Amino acid sequence: MEQKTESFNLRDVLTILFRHKYKIVSIFLIVCAITAIVAILQPVYYAARSVIMVKFGRENIQLSEGPGINYPMVNETSMINTEIQIIGSLDLLCDVVVAAGVYNVFPDLKQSSLKYEQLREVAGARLKQDLAVKPIPQSNTFEVYVRNKNPYVAQKTLIVLLDKFKEKHMAVFSDSKSTFLQDQVKLYEKQLREAEAKLADFKDKHDITNLNNQFFFIVAKQTDLQSALRVEESRLNEIKEKIAFLKNQKRKVVSDLYTSTTRTTLTNLRSRETALLQTYKENARPVRNIRKEIETVQEQLRKYEEESKESGEWVAIEAEVGPQQLKIQGLKEQVTNLNKQLQELTANAAEANRLEREIALNQANYDTYVKKYEESRISEDLERRKITNIRVVEPPTVSLTPLKEQRKTYAKGIFVAIVLSLGIAVFAEFGPQRVTTPERAERLLRLPLLVSIGHKNSA
Repeated sequence: MEQKTESFNLRDVLTILFRHKYKIVSIFLIVCAITAIVAILQPVYYAARSVIMVKFGRENIQLSEGPGINYPMVNETSMINTEIQIIGSLDLLCDVVVAAGVYNVFPDLKQSSLKYEQLREVAGARLKQDLAVKPIPQSNTFEVYVRNKNPYVAQKTLIVLLDKFKEKHMAVFSDSKSTFLQDQVKLYEKQLREAEAKLADFKDKHDITNLNNQFFFIVAKQTDLQSALRVEESRLNEIKEKIAFLKNQKRKVVSDLYTSTTRTTLTNLRSRETALLQTYKENARPVRNIRKEIETVQEQLRKYEEESKESGEWVAIEAEVGPQQLKIQGLKEQVTNLNKQLQELTANAAEANRLEREIALNQANYDTYVKKYEESRISEDLERRKITNIRVVEPPTVSLTPLKEQRKTYAKGIFVAIVLSLGIAVFAEFGPQRVTTPERAERLLRLPLLVSIGHKNSA
């Protein structure tokens, strides 16, 4: 005989449901009754609602403590998520229930014997369960719900929550740096004044007024002295060349005795000429001879005078060499002094430039911290005035229509009743170790069914 293949079809399901119909109906009705009782006894809640907008404000700017640029810290989504975490923080909710009154928000806690701190934490935890925060898609806003058995208490609690939320927001984002920045301003102001004093003392010590003008003056004076030095050296060379030329002229210089004798001879010859003219005529031979002698002596005397004149010029020129050398030496010393002054001025200019850079750096830091300090003061002033980037778009409102908590309870109860009743039916069918249908007998025994005998309950 062929063995039947195992199968589980709709007929089997209906058979199981029909066979256990009383169990299914009983369990379903019992669970529904319990659900109804729970829903009836369930307290009625009212919800207060508000809408909060988060703007991109100064809290989201990273304020640099030093020189630099302020950068945004977060994007829009991160801002909203951060605010949601802040408004749902347990310490904030504990402060809210304390401010609103623990027994006003949760009257049933009056019978509690908890201490203040424990009572505060329990009330905050319960308020966290009654709080719902939902971001609104495609916007920078989010909804805040607070539920309570009393609608007016729910509204009041939400109002207190928003106030505390703003304070918490400012406390979280506030970064009081005004004291630090003020100290930095004083520090850099002091450093700036010290650097300016150093530069002033340095200029006074080295007689620096205007570096560019002083450089120009020294270089111009150095150029003039070098030009004058070249001129004087050229003149000295000319003198030396002239002296050398005169020394090379090997002329014989007659003595003073020769000069005196020549003049005496010339005088005697002229006396003789006068005497001869008294005796002879002008063209007489003796007169002509004496006149030739006179001319010869005069020529010798003229040559001597010329040689004497040249000898005096040589001596005068040699006398100019010493003063000219002294003059050149003085010019060289002046040029050397100017070179030293120029080197000193160059070194002083480097130091002065370093001090000026130090002043510029301190000035830049001072200006930066003054700006940061003013920004910090403005930020703290806004915080004192509670001006933040949080805006209440819709103030807390409460609906006098209760929340649909009972409908949710009924839906959950019906779902549980269906699942539980069907589960019990399945368990009753497959749980016990007995055969209830011919098909199950064939599946379990893997043998063909020959005959089935019905069971009849006794009346």
